Amino acid sequence: MSAETKLFIEYANKIMNRYDELTNEMANPEMSGRYMDLVREMGELSERAETSKQYLEALKGLEDAIDLRDSGDKELHELAIEEIAEYESQIQELEGKIKIYMTPVDERDSRSVIVEIRAGAGGEEAALFAGTLYKMYMGRIHTSTCTVAVLPEATPADVTINPNDLRIDRYRASGAGGQHVNRTDSAIRITHIPTGIVVQCQDERSQIANKEKAMAVLQSRLWDLTRSKEKAEMDSDRKSQVGTGERSEKIRTYNYHQGRVTDHRIGLTLYKLEEILNGDLDEIIDSLIAAAANENKEN
Repeated sequence: MSAETKLFIEYANKIMNRYDELTNEMANPEMSGRYMDLVREMGELSERAETSKQYLEALKGLEDAIDLRDSGDKELHELAIEEIAEYESQIQELEGKIKIYMTPVDERDSRSVIVEIRAGAGGEEAALFAGTLYKMYMGRIHTSTCTVAVLPEATPADVTINPNDLRIDRYRASGAGGQHVNRTDSAIRITHIPTGIVVQCQDERSQIANKEKAMAVLQSRLWDLTRSKEKAEMDSDRKSQVGTGERSEKIRTYNYHQGRVTDHRIGLTLYKLEEILNGDLDEIIDSLIAAAANENKEN
């Protein structure tokens, strides 16, 4: 048994055990407070659990078929060989799915995406090719280039302020010329220690009201900072995906004359151009995911 197969078996058993735990917890009245969380997790695991079950059963079936082949029974020998071939094919397919499941989850996977397609070098032909690529991605001549960027759709990010990250100073509010507005320490200065952002408010006579105003200002500034960072990261992602659009920056080639599609990042070549342009991208996507998984494992 290969080391990779052992990893697949370990993963499958882990998924099956967790699914059984969730099933038992769902039946426990004491877990009623977590019912929706349990339902959500079971929903997320259901497909993986079914694949894991099929994989473990296929391995057991293959083991039994091999024993039958080697039993010396001539009448069952040919039948056992056929079963072995079927199980090996099934196992290979299931291992491909499990390999994808084992790929680290990107927190952005649950978001919608923005697909940006624009013509690169090639003039009018490039614009026509961009239209062809658009049709390909929605179904899921040509020396032209186009660029494709897939970015997570922007959503408002919650800004949570940890009270331990704040330093709050109270002081006596003063007006122009140094005269006191009141005789109590109602003015508020809040420093957000991780970012160094400082806000202060002395508009109100109440310390509580000033603190609420200062916190609102701090919330807005942190939200603006968060958006700026997200924009910078998105711009970086977009630039890395789009590049310059020149022919020298090959990511994927669509060769109409040969009916060939080549993804240069992973060295994958498929002679099924028409099917791919009609949206049959599964083989390319699965290969890219597997390559990413191997890269993560090496790192």
